[in-house]
Amino acid sequence: IIKPSMEYAVQLSDYNRAVVTGSSRKLRHDFNQ
Repeated sequence: IIKPSMEYAVQLSDYNRAVVTGSSRKLRHDFNQ
């Protein structure tokens, strides 16, 4: 099944945003300790 590229891009951006926020939150947590 081939999904529309737009839908795929939206899912990819959501995933990237989750990864970025998660990693930045971890970095901030490590820095505060």
